Amino acid sequence: MGLLDFVSPVTVDSSNDTFTINVNGKDATINLTNGDYTSGDDLAAELALQINSNETLVQFGHSVSVDFNSSSNNFSITSNKYGSDSQVYIKSVSGNTANTLGFSALGSGTYQGGELTTLNASAFAGRGASTDVGSRFIDEETGINFQANNATFSLDVDGAGPVAVTVDQNAQGQDLNGDGTFGDRQDTLQAIQTAIDATALNGQVLASFDNNGYLKFETTSVGAASSIEITSVGGSVTDIQLGLDDTQGVQTNGKDPGLDFPAAVNFKVQVDGIDSDGFVSIPAGTYLTGDDLATEIQTQLAATLSTDPNFTGVVRGGETATGSRDISTNIDFTTTNAGFRLNVSGVEQDILVNTDSGDNVADIQAALDSAYGAGVVTAALDGSGLKLSTVATGHEEFIEVVSDGRGAQSSAFADISTGYDFSAPGQNASFTLTVGGTAINVDVTGDGTSGSNDSQSNLVAIQSALDEALVATGEYQAGDITAAVNGSGQLYFETNSKEGVKTSATFGAAASIEISNLGGTAATSLGLSAETSANGFDGFGMSSGREFGYDLDPMVSYNYDSDSDLGSFSIQIGGEGTSVGFTELDADAIAFLGLEDVSQYSQDIPTGTDVAGKINGVEASGTGQFLRAVDGNVKASPGFYIGSESAGFDAPVVLDADNSQFTIEVDGVEAEIQLNFPATYISGSALASALQTAINDNATLQSEGLSVKVEYTDDTSSFAFNKFGIISNSTGADSSVEIKDLPNDAADLFGFVRGVGDGERGKDADGAIDDASGIRLKVTGGDIGERGDITYITGFGDQLKDILLNFLDNSSGTITNKLSALDQDITTVEEDRADLQARMDAQEARLKAKFLYNDSLIQTLNTTLDYVKQQFDALNGNNKD
Repeated sequence: MGLLDFVSPVTVDSSNDTFTINVNGKDATINLTNGDYTSGDDLAAELALQINSNETLVQFGHSVSVDFNSSSNNFSITSNKYGSDSQVYIKSVSGNTANTLGFSALGSGTYQGGELTTLNASAFAGRGASTDVGSRFIDEETGINFQANNATFSLDVDGAGPVAVTVDQNAQGQDLNGDGTFGDRQDTLQAIQTAIDATALNGQVLASFDNNGYLKFETTSVGAASSIEITSVGGSVTDIQLGLDDTQGVQTNGKDPGLDFPAAVNFKVQVDGIDSDGFVSIPAGTYLTGDDLATEIQTQLAATLSTDPNFTGVVRGGETATGSRDISTNIDFTTTNAGFRLNVSGVEQDILVNTDSGDNVADIQAALDSAYGAGVVTAALDGSGLKLSTVATGHEEFIEVVSDGRGAQSSAFADISTGYDFSAPGQNASFTLTVGGTAINVDVTGDGTSGSNDSQSNLVAIQSALDEALVATGEYQAGDITAAVNGSGQLYFETNSKEGVKTSATFGAAASIEISNLGGTAATSLGLSAETSANGFDGFGMSSGREFGYDLDPMVSYNYDSDSDLGSFSIQIGGEGTSVGFTELDADAIAFLGLEDVSQYSQDIPTGTDVAGKINGVEASGTGQFLRAVDGNVKASPGFYIGSESAGFDAPVVLDADNSQFTIEVDGVEAEIQLNFPATYISGSALASALQTAINDNATLQSEGLSVKVEYTDDTSSFAFNKFGIISNSTGADSSVEIKDLPNDAADLFGFVRGVGDGERGKDADGAIDDASGIRLKVTGGDIGERGDITYITGFGDQLKDILLNFLDNSSGTITNKLSALDQDITTVEEDRADLQARMDAQEARLKAKFLYNDSLIQTLNTTLDYVKQQFDALNGNNKD
């Protein structure tokens, strides 16, 4: 994005400050803080702040990181969540915001063509002629001892005549290729290649094994003119092991470098819902590289879009909204100046209209040309108001009315780029500003060296004193008059309003400002001098806001993914703010360019990737940051066959006596297959069904209980596009499907080749439940390699097992310990009871003894009582007498 080179600040205002983002499935509308951003890092920090403080995202714990790439001038937004459930995309964005930030809503902006094998590196590289693969596969751990039994054969390259090859090295137990593994298939291959290189064919032929272990030879010279033939295969045991066939004849299946289009590829393009009237036509020819083809696509898109009648008039520059002031009748701008401050694609200029030619638009245009030069901005009458537009067109061109009209502005005084301490004794600066007849007495006493110690810190001190003086008048409020510096750092004052309202005294042609009563250091520190300025000018009723232009400039790039070995095209027309689609695509546009009809195209949502790796040497399954160990078992798989591309079904396919039979081997049982003919098929699926019926109805295969499933793929993004696949219904190492023999007409029709083609032999079940099964790890960190911290997490079952074991362990479990403690308590209680009984018996004996003593005492007292009573009775009797 050119706008994000930050050669000039990026301005965010009400026209480009809003977009809606989806983070991990939750929508959030983001509003950026308006202002000028001088670096990508500053704007990235603002984006991250506003996204991460969104209430919806905070509620669900979602956040992002935002980075700016200064090389490609774009932002990247990354979710804080890991794994395939993590996603980030722009859901909606205005054209202005898209062009400012380089954002595009899902489905808009860059069109991503399908990734295809027909666009990979080999599609453009060309290839040499190659033999059919051998009829016998070599296990990857097998090294052959050719020293004991030489293998012999001849190869004829490009018709130069057969050259005899004798393979005589011992690849059994020897590390011929130096990879540290002794006696494997690669050592066998090295023995064969060494034998070829020892002949006149050195550098002309490469031997290789396909993925299934079948041997083939290919010429190093590429192109359709290349040829190769196997002849004179020997009869030794090693010749038989290699499975070479000297009856296949001359092979001329090489391919010239580049992607060949035998006919023009045609389609229509759609931009922002407008379909082209004519076709984009990619000329027939050979394109040597993906970049060459991308350049041609871009050229033809540009040619169509620039001349197509449906797109006439849509290309434009940035355009302002129409001003509200009526300029349809003549205005004498010499007596009432008018103007505005304009930003045109990053260049700001003050436009002062002060002439009277009798034509208002001509006067405005002259002022624009004086500021910007001719041919940059165009003034026009739109109804009765003014409209401005940039002459340069395109989505990166913009126009913005920074301010419309202006108040009175003083002269430029001293350069205040260095901080000044007005608070020091005798260093204050005082002066009077008179606006609209009101004297505003200003006394600057702040410290201009604090903070940044430059013009900005000085302005803080000056504006603070000015605002205080404005409020003190009772007629103005803070900000009605501003202090500012120009591009040279010189101080000036400008009137804006009265109590926030633009009046004739503060804004426009009648505004004025007077400077007087200079005191303190006003003349020395600020360079002020007494003056009166009446240089304001009227506006045109222009609204602020940045408006971008529009273009149809295409940009097409070729992408190659070496990991997947797939190629694709990225197509952008008119920047990130537009949507691109295609219609009326011919078959080659789909199959070779990866384009889709607009009704079917759906841009993938960017998602994260689940963690992957091994636990205990076994591939584990990943979900987000969590990696779970599996049991290590590998199920048995079936053998299958995949041919080359078939003749296709652009036209009906007719079976006849020459193309309806072939020999197949299923699970080691060979059978002659005959399809019914004559018969006509218009689809691959119908012919696949007929093939399956013919194979499964074969008496030889039926007698052995063998059967297959036949499939045909018409998915252009699939490796198996336009190919027939035959899958055995059995599994294991003995499961296989091979084409043994077939006539050329059948090979051309079905795309069959001898052997297993791109298929594989079946595999036996392998492995057992691993000790690590059930372990779950949390993996944190960055790139692949050493990932950072690993947290061991046990599953619920493991945790429950530990809890129960803690309770039930006979030796040290919680229950065992508790029972032991209770037994000990019982013993203690019994001992305590015995002690208590002894104490009670002793106490009882003591009480009994005390009772007997007291009882005896009471008896004695009773006897004494009786005696005393008798004595008193005797005394009482004597008295009566």
